[in-house]
Amino acid sequence: MELVKQNIEFIAEDYNKMVDIINLLGRKCYNSEVPDSREEKEEFIKRLIKMNHTSVIEHRIISVIFTTSRSVANELVRHRLGNYSQASTRYINYKKHGVKFILPEFSTLSPGHYSLQDSGYILNDKFYPWNTLRFEDAAYLSHLWDQAEFYRNNIIDGLKPEEAKEFLPLCTRTEIGTTFNIRQWRHVIQQRTSKQAYKPFRIMITELKERFKANYPCFFEDI
Repeated sequence: MELVKQNIEFIAEDYNKMVDIINLLGRKCYNSEVPDSREEKEEFIKRLIKMNHTSVIEHRIISVIFTTSRSVANELVRHRLGNYSQASTRYINYKKHGVKFILPEFSTLSPGHYSLQDSGYILNDKFYPWNTLRFEDAAYLSHLWDQAEFYRNNIIDGLKPEEAKEFLPLCTRTEIGTTFNIRQWRHVIQQRTSKQAYKPFRIMITELKERFKANYPCFFEDI
């Protein structure tokens, strides 16, 4: 059994090409010429966003691969204007590939490979007694170990992955490729960085927002 952190694989798009295309298409609305200056092109996009003429920025998309829990993925796919490709628990046999769970933000457990014994646990080939953990973390670790073993034993007993998947908890690690247009990414960021948003999702999207602002400044610097 392995515990892992959330992760974002950023599939970078050519920023200059994005700016050029949005200028080419957006300026059709105003019958204006595309300037040579990068700064002028960026300022045009900023004005579109400030005027809420954001249908124009739907012409470009950005794709991201999230490594997260299935509970966060369930929140993500509620955003309808997007495309998703997600790891399938029907077809992936976790007895072969190993069961992985996402570390929750409230836990002090370390990422790594775990196995459990009566007197303690082994993390990355090193033994630790149970009294080195908080009670909450020990209980959580034991619960995940039981879930992983229950899944594994049911596969051994003849269940198919699509049947045994019913025993996997929502903190099971998943990968989900996600593609939104720029307008939709802005909407998702604005919604999911709110204090009312589900905290693990908020943490992940906050990181994504900062990366977007660094890589695509004129599209995201105002949020």
